[in-house]
Amino acid sequence: MVLRITSSSSGIHFLMLEIINTFHQDSYIAAYHLPYGKTYFALHPTGRYSDGRLAPDFIATKLNLPFMPPILEPGADFTHGANFASAGAAATLNATNAMIFGKQVQLFKELVVNWTNILGIDEAKRRLGKAVYLISIGGNDYFRHSNSNSNDTIPEHQEYVDKVIETIFQGIQEIYNEGGRKFMFQNVGPLGCVPMSKQTSDVSDEACAGLPLTLAILHNNALVKKLKTLTSENSWPGFVFSAFDFFTAVGNRIKDPTTYGFKYGDVACCGTGSHRGSGCGSLTQVYELCFNPSEYVYFDGGHTTEAVYSQLADIMWSGGPEVLSVPLSYLFEVEVEVEVKAKAKPLVWGPFDDSEL
Repeated sequence: MVLRITSSSSGIHFLMLEIINTFHQDSYIAAYHLPYGKTYFALHPTGRYSDGRLAPDFIATKLNLPFMPPILEPGADFTHGANFASAGAAATLNATNAMIFGKQVQLFKELVVNWTNILGIDEAKRRLGKAVYLISIGGNDYFRHSNSNSNDTIPEHQEYVDKVIETIFQGIQEIYNEGGRKFMFQNVGPLGCVPMSKQTSDVSDEACAGLPLTLAILHNNALVKKLKTLTSENSWPGFVFSAFDFFTAVGNRIKDPTTYGFKYGDVACCGTGSHRGSGCGSLTQVYELCFNPSEYVYFDGGHTTEAVYSQLADIMWSGGPEVLSVPLSYLFEVEVEVEVKAKAKPLVWGPFDDSEL
């Protein structure tokens, strides 16, 4: 998950999330090597944890925009934008070779300073206000939490979910304060139903791992409630959003893959184990690799295939049952005013209403 901002000469400015950035170290990172990228980036895998393009790539294509350089790429030109995404990133937890969400926001703010110095404050704010910010984060927090806190009670899990939501929206508030106004939020997928979780928990083909799935549902309900609160109270003037129900869209494809043009819903294309849920691209263990990733919902144990991302991007862009508000395309049409000195009101955090869960 993470932030990417792009802009074209026509004045469209686009910020989205994508798996790209990792810290430049000597450690082996599978996504920079085949079989990752085999469908679209076979000559030079880019760090995307899939066989090819992700949803933001397809959306960029709809806008005739290029893929933006990762913010950590030495010597890259960030005049027109940058990609802040980081594989394995979380909102509340640090991980090796991944940038925590707060670090991504910090780097975004540093880019804003550079833009302001180069373009002037008025033009920088104009671009930031026209940008669309695609936010997708939280799944890695819950995978790790479920592994280390399996004996917690539901209230304790809810408390952790509240912490994740609070951390995310503190970052969103910082983006808003820098001039961001138009956001698309993607909720957390069906974490207990991905090949990795089913294999780890040794559940049957029809079942899902209970705790990761519960945490995803708690998070998604809390996310919707927070967005409703922001809009109903008008806490952030000019704030407009779309929300994509990734949980339902992917869950439907897992349960009924043939309806959506796939053969396999809960077994990955690449990996080892009962569901090929781990080990894709490993240097130390033998793994299986399917011939045609487009027949699969999942490429590895936790990431979907390019074919799925293509379908999801179309839904996000044009709308459908899984789009909870306006479609993403609308955000590129609507105009919002951005006062250079506008600041969001501080958020007041409290317990969420369990009646919505």
